[in-house]
Amino acid sequence: MEFLPYISKWVEILLRWSHVLFAILWVGNSFLFNYLDNKLEKNTTSKEVDAEGILQHSGWFYRVERLNTVPEKFSKNLIIFKWQSYLTFITGMLLLIIIYYANSKILMIDKRVNENITPLMGIGISIFSIIGSWLIYDLICKSKLINKKIIFPVVLLIIGAVISFCLTKIFGPRFAFLSVGVILGCIMFFNVF
Repeated sequence: MEFLPYISKWVEILLRWSHVLFAILWVGNSFLFNYLDNKLEKNTTSKEVDAEGILQHSGWFYRVERLNTVPEKFSKNLIIFKWQSYLTFITGMLLLIIIYYANSKILMIDKRVNENITPLMGIGISIFSIIGSWLIYDLICKSKLINKKIIFPVVLLIIGAVISFCLTKIFGPRFAFLSVGVILGCIMFFNVF
């Protein structure tokens, strides 16, 4: 059984690098589609096609069309860009559980910050902060506030700052700011749906 610590370290390393790789793929896809949304030319002659363009990569040309509506029939080779976000989320949650929740007494709780928090309470607060932050974000996005181009991001920024400040009063500094990253990553992931 003396090999178990080595296996757990290798699993941790594999998860860390997988998380980084999948996150790079996810962000890269997002940049590509944001770029396409801004660069495709509007099509005024077709009711089905909103915009179109031609891409060139590796000596090949690709015709790209952004449709106004969902097509009646899908190709068997439909490419859906979702697995990068799924795998980033899954590896991130596994890292959170395996590294931080499993070692919550050492890595999450800092008695100099808050001596009343137990490891189990810390895990509960962490889970609640992730779910609660998503619910707040989702409610704000479903409100009329989303139409206010300046007020909407300012409100989100203020709420994010308040959540960040509160987490620094509960957890050690490292885990508090990691939690902010987890919250932002989860909000990004849930927006994929």
